[in-house]
Amino acid sequence: MYINFQSIRKMLFLTAVGAATLVSCSKNDEGEDKGTNPSGGNPSSQEDTTPQVDINKFFIDAKGTDGNARYILYANEVASGEVPIGENKGQLKPANGYFWLFNKNIAAGLSYEFRGAGIGVAYGRNKAGEVSEIAQFGVAERATTFGFFGDYYVTAVSGQTIVGEAGAKDGATFTLRKTTDFSEALNKTIRTKNLLPGMNNDEVVSFAGILDNGNGEFLTNMIVSDYKDVQPGQGSSTGVIHNPDVVYVGVFDKDLNFKRYYKSDKLGYAAGRFKSQYLLELGKTENGNVYVFSGGINQKEGSTRKAGALLIKPGATGFDPDYFFDIASVSNNGIFRRVWHISGNKFFLEFFNDAASAGLRSLDAHRYAIVDVEAKTLSWVIGLPEPANINGITSNPITPAIYQGKVYLPVNEKNTDPAIYVIDPATNAATKGLVVKGANVINAIGRFE
Repeated sequence: MYINFQSIRKMLFLTAVGAATLVSCSKNDEGEDKGTNPSGGNPSSQEDTTPQVDINKFFIDAKGTDGNARYILYANEVASGEVPIGENKGQLKPANGYFWLFNKNIAAGLSYEFRGAGIGVAYGRNKAGEVSEIAQFGVAERATTFGFFGDYYVTAVSGQTIVGEAGAKDGATFTLRKTTDFSEALNKTIRTKNLLPGMNNDEVVSFAGILDNGNGEFLTNMIVSDYKDVQPGQGSSTGVIHNPDVVYVGVFDKDLNFKRYYKSDKLGYAAGRFKSQYLLELGKTENGNVYVFSGGINQKEGSTRKAGALLIKPGATGFDPDYFFDIASVSNNGIFRRVWHISGNKFFLEFFNDAASAGLRSLDAHRYAIVDVEAKTLSWVIGLPEPANINGITSNPITPAIYQGKVYLPVNEKNTDPAIYVIDPATNAATKGLVVKGANVINAIGRFE
C-alpha cells in the first residue's frame, strides 16, 4: 500500500527541512563540499541554530519478495544487526527502480522509466529527525544525467528540439529544482551544435554527471557524437562517436551559461554508462582538486584509450600536464563504471566483473577497488562475496553511501538476505553489517547529515 503523508505535517516539515537545507554545510554521498549557494555567495546569515536530532540517520531502499514493490527503511546504525523488511516505513511510488543521490538531509530518487518520461521522488529529514516525502515530480524530457548543485537538484537530457526550429535536435535541456520543495527554478534548453571546436553539423553533445565546484559553477563530462534518433520526446542517446580518443569536461554557471571546457587526448570520454543513463566519473577532494576519471568503456566504441584519470587543479584553465593516472595498468586492464570520493586522496571504484563482457547493459559490475590518486595505487576490496554470487539489478545500479571515511555498500548475495557491508579504506576490507531480513535486494543506502 502506498503511503501519503498528511498535508499539515508536510507543510510543517517543508519549513523545517528548507531551513536546514539552506544553512547546512557538509558532504554528500559523492564527497563534494556543499558550503556555498549556486551563485558563489555565502549561505544565509540567519542560521537556524536548532540542534539536529540525530535519529533516522540512514535511508534504505529495499525490495521485498512480493513483486516489484520498493520499501523505505530507516536505521541509526548499519554496521551490524538486522531489520525485517516488514518494519518498513512506507512504500515508494511504483517505478522501474530509482537512481538515488543524497545531499545533506535530502534523498532524491529518479526513475527514467526506460522509454517514457522520468519520474522522481524526494524525501528529507527535518531538525526533529523526522523523515517525510517532500515531493513527487516528473521529468517530461526524460533524463540521462543528474546531480546536486548548491541548493538545486539538476537533471539533463540532450537531443532536444530547439524552440522554433523543428529540424534542430541538438538542444540539451537542463532543469534545476529547488531542494526545499523540488519545484522548478530554471528550465533551459541550450544549443550544443558547434559548442566545441571541430564538431561537425551532425554532432550533438551529451552530458554525464553533475559535480558542484563550490564556486557557483558545476562541472559535467561531455560526449560528442552523432544524434541518435529515439522515440519523440525522449531525447538522444549517444550515436556514432567519430573521435573516441578524446575527453571533454564542461563548466556551467547557475544560469546555464557555458563558461569553459577542458580537453585531453590522454583518455576517452568520461562517463559511466548504464543503458541510456550517463553516470558520474568526476570527483573533488578537500583541497579543491578535481579528478576526471574514464572507466574505459569507450573501448567498446572504438577508442584506443584505456581506464585512467586526469587532474584539474583549482583555478586551472586546463588539465594538469604533469598528471596522469594509468588505472588500466594497475587493474589488469579493468573497466570501471562509477566513482565516489571517500576522503583525502582515496576514491571508491565500481568495476565490471569481466572487462571482456563489459557493456552498456551489463549487470555484472560487482568488483570494487580503492584507489589513491596521489600515490597512483589500486587495492581490490577484500571480504565481499564472489562477484558471481551477487545478483545484478535490472533497472538500475545499486547506490552506496560514503560517510566519515568509510563506504557502506549494499550487497545482494544470491540465496541469502541482502546486507550492507562496511568497507574501511585503511585496510581495504569489507565487513558484513546490517541484514534486511526477508528482502530480495537492497537498492540503495544513503546517510542524512
